[in-house]
Formats: sequence, structure tokens, C-alpha cells
Amino acid sequence: MSASPRLAPVRAALFGLGFTALGAGLTLASGAVAGPGGHGGPPGGHLMRVFEDLDLRPEQQKLVSAFKDDAREAMQDHHAERRADAQEWVKLVREDKLTRALMHQRIDQKLATMRDDVHEMADQVFDLYASLDQVQRAALVEKVEGHLTRMDSEGPGHRGPR
Repeated sequence: MSASPRLAPVRAALFGLGFTALGAGLTLASGAVAGPGGHGGPPGGHLMRVFEDLDLRPEQQKLVSAFKDDAREAMQDHHAERRADAQEWVKLVREDKLTRALMHQRIDQKLATMRDDVHEMADQVFDLYASLDQVQRAALVEKVEGHLTRMDSEGPGHRGPR
């Protein structure tokens, strides 16, 4: 059964909305763990800024370096995948082959991959956290609490000084 030509704009809009929502979810999830350190900043920058000034030992620095390298690679892979996905979606829409089931299947696949990737990154962060001594952990808590206090006083959307 072929779709009505009248519904083509609706399908395109729904496709765009679904794809945008998926992209936003992936961006938020990856940014929470390993996103860019600001516009054009290094991958993992947000998270790694939390670990600055903790007087890390050489083995801890290696964990940070490995995390940054892995985050950079994951973000590059994610960018390449997003481009390929967008090209595939355009082809499906152009050929009027996009179905609800196919869209759901692709979203489920992306979410499963994203979950696995974020779990791997979280494991690396936990390994770094587990390597901290009590003094470093106390400094980490103080740093995060200070950040939360600044966020509360600056209001939503305000990035403030770094």
C-alpha cells in the first residue's frame, strides 16, 4: 500500500522531528559525559575540567589522557555516523520508503549504541574517580558544589566565567 502524496510533507516533518530528537538526545548524553569543552573545545573538556587542580598522580593523568583520546575518537565516529545516517534518511524520504517501523528500528539501534558508548565512558570516569584518594575526592566534591552554586546564582542558560 503506497502512501498518499498528500502525506509526504507530514512524513518529512515527522522524519525531521524524529531525527532532530534523536540527534539532540545523542548530543545531550554524549555531552554530559564527554562533550566538547565549549564551542570548539576538546572532547571531554567539560568533564575533565572537573578533575583539574586535583594534583593527579602520573597513573591518574594516564587515565585522563586515555579518556580524552577515547572521547575524541567517539565524537569523530559519532559525527561521521550522523552524516551517513542523514544521507540514508534523505534517500529513504526521497524514495518514499520511510516507514514508522523502520524509523523506530533505526532509533532503537542508535539508542542501544549510544547507551553502550555512554556506559563505556562512564566506566572510564568511574575508574578515574576510584583512583582518587580522600583528599582528591574532597576537592572534587568542593569543586562540583562550587559549580552548582555558581549555576544557581547565574540562572539558567548562563555559562559564566570559566
